[in-house]
Amino acid sequence: MKETKFKQTEVGMIPSDWEVKTLGELYKVHNGLSKGKQFFGHGYPFLSFSVVFNNVFIPNKLENLVDSSKEERASYSINKGDVFITRTSETVDELGMSCVALKDYPNATYNGFCKRLRPNDVEFVNLGYLGFYLRSDFIREWFLKFSTVTTRASLKNDELLSLPLVLPPTIEEQQRIANALSDVDTLIANLEKLIAKKKNIKQGAMQQLLTGRKRLPGFGSDERRKECHSERSAKREAEKSSGYKMTELGLIPSDWEVKKLSSVCTIIMGQSPDSKYYNEKEGTPLIQGNADIENRETFVRFYTTQITKKGLKGDLILTVRAPVGSVAKATFDCCLGRGVCALRNANDFLYQYLIYIEKEWAKRSAGSTFDSIKSDELSATLVVVPSSKEEQTAIANVLSDMDTEISALETKLAKYRTLKTGMMQQLLTGKIRLI
Repeated sequence: MKETKFKQTEVGMIPSDWEVKTLGELYKVHNGLSKGKQFFGHGYPFLSFSVVFNNVFIPNKLENLVDSSKEERASYSINKGDVFITRTSETVDELGMSCVALKDYPNATYNGFCKRLRPNDVEFVNLGYLGFYLRSDFIREWFLKFSTVTTRASLKNDELLSLPLVLPPTIEEQQRIANALSDVDTLIANLEKLIAKKKNIKQGAMQQLLTGRKRLPGFGSDERRKECHSERSAKREAEKSSGYKMTELGLIPSDWEVKKLSSVCTIIMGQSPDSKYYNEKEGTPLIQGNADIENRETFVRFYTTQITKKGLKGDLILTVRAPVGSVAKATFDCCLGRGVCALRNANDFLYQYLIYIEKEWAKRSAGSTFDSIKSDELSATLVVVPSSKEEQTAIANVLSDMDTEISALETKLAKYRTLKTGMMQQLLTGKIRLI
């Protein structure tokens, strides 16, 4: 890699031997296929809006199907080198997302919410380079600048075709840039798969450990719960010295308990201060709901100089309105708004248990405009608890160790993504050359 001489262009400084073309010089634009719902789910391959939105390159196989005619398959075909751009959506953030075809897709058609750019000559650019360039921050900013919003956000053909395309002088250099970015993409994809695997493993561990189906060494029986076809047969199995008993929450170890949430922690329901006391600098951090939680920790968006209900550092924070049941830890003293409550004197076992039942809260919440849960309902919520504090701690430690491992992997993933962004800024502008 080496630095090079630059020249000033309409897109800024680029290497002196690079050139700038517009899409209109290199492509012709076409609209997509629009059909009624009854035509989908059977027939021939179909490139959907979501596939274009979520992929830099079209996947090897198109899973969606549409009942298209021979004429439609000819008019709305997908060939190697075609570029598909989302042209309309509910929000501007979904406009201008590109997806490049690396091969021909026989008999396939594409959706009417995208535009197809068909190249006059497929040999002028490396398709890998093109795919990454069209997803760069510069191009995203360009699309947002020229999009229009009425009832829906949209892109006009003349604006699309005026988009600048910065091209290194040789296909070989373009290929080297694409390879470097593709290598980082592979690292990111592999790490995403590993994180997903680790999360699935943790979910399985939660299902086993937080219900007592699996006991840790030194605590009770290590025997798994037997499969039962009814509560009556389950109870009979439990009574046959299986070490389990039937409760309101199902079969649990005989030495575990079912308790009300209010009996295992102190619940402090939030109360929002008057909005005139909100500000961005002074007072106490205000935690109002899910928007003030990230990665299961509270963070500061707003402050308030009026304290209504106080949360303490170390409290568990549980959202009680839209959505109900999101769990986090308070990382600082705060004012509790009406969208949250604090659970005080709650241990890490309860924290993990509440994460485990997080998706179940929707079934318990009620409300027309906003889902919510009342104080008495929250207090009466039943939880499963090992009788032994030592077992609670042991289970929490196992799951916390898994959280720590996942968090470390997610930090690594964030660094890879930052690395890719930096590489794109350097390589796609020629600030760093791979020659």
